[in-house]
Amino acid sequence: MRRRHGFQTPLDPHQVSSFVIFFGFVAGVYAFYLPVVATAGVKWFLVSFYAVAVISVISLNIITGFTDPSDPGLRGDRDGEFWCSLCQTSVSGTSKHCRSCDRCVERFDHHCKWLNNCIGARNYRYFFSLVSVTVSLLALQIAWGLWIFVLSFTRKDATKALLLRSYPTGSVNYIGWQTSLALYLVVLVGSVLMLGELFTFHIVLISKGMTTYDYIMIQKELKTHALNQESSNNNLIRSSDNSDANFNTTSSNKVGETRSMSPEGYANTSTNDSESHMGGHGVVGGQEDPNSTEQSLRPSANAMLSHPNSNSTGPNDVSSSPSTIPSSSSSSSPALPQEEQGGGGYDTGGRGGR
Repeated sequence: MRRRHGFQTPLDPHQVSSFVIFFGFVAGVYAFYLPVVATAGVKWFLVSFYAVAVISVISLNIITGFTDPSDPGLRGDRDGEFWCSLCQTSVSGTSKHCRSCDRCVERFDHHCKWLNNCIGARNYRYFFSLVSVTVSLLALQIAWGLWIFVLSFTRKDATKALLLRSYPTGSVNYIGWQTSLALYLVVLVGSVLMLGELFTFHIVLISKGMTTYDYIMIQKELKTHALNQESSNNNLIRSSDNSDANFNTTSSNKVGETRSMSPEGYANTSTNDSESHMGGHGVVGGQEDPNSTEQSLRPSANAMLSHPNSNSTGPNDVSSSPSTIPSSSSSSSPALPQEEQGGGGYDTGGRGGR
């Protein structure tokens, strides 16, 4: 069934887990951070600021998920220049058919499992804003949490008193609270590292005017080109080894024949060969008969050395198919983040159905 937005069932498990993890981060702020804020005015300011940031992340997530990135041809907005046999409609040249969503997406970037939606021309700016705001929010949470964690050791009595006042039970396991805060910060740091890599990756793509799909295709071409070159080099090495082996075998046979002859036999053979050559190949009185077209059946030493193996393959005989790689595929291309590697719900073999 053709998907129109990211909240259309069935929901992706990655999408559900992303909401669970994010609200877990929000709960951690109220469990670990706010209870140790002494001043009421500062606490309300932090609560208000954090609430606005959380609402921004949730809003961008909903907007990105609900935006339909389908090609205008599917929405009936305009006709395209290519025909998609899967969508049975004309689409634009930058569109790509996503197998997970069963639709062509205009300026296809990638299929995001965390949003359960494709990212394309219509929702890419919302997607990038979502990643940017989320990274910034989590980075601030890490800085805030580290400050509280340090205070829990340097101002232990004051921190413990604030915790006892904040929790209704009136008692708290201080060591357990510190351990939980440390684990919370570890998870936060891991999340920021992954999202930060994704954010940096898209910064590079934007600067080069590329999409994630373009990057994946370029990497595949580079890999194929490298494999072809390696195969060609291996063929040259094997061909050279075979040529050397054939030459050594031929030389050994010639040496064996020479050693097995007696002096008399050698002389007789030379005479007979000379007579045979002179009589059988049109040589009269030391002059070559111009009417004779036969050649000696016996290879000369120079010919043997020049052509040790007539079946050997030279460098010019090796077929290669170098690919034309765009300039954006330099060695400084960034590594593909986990988000992009895991979102491959599309056919990377070309534009589907066209």
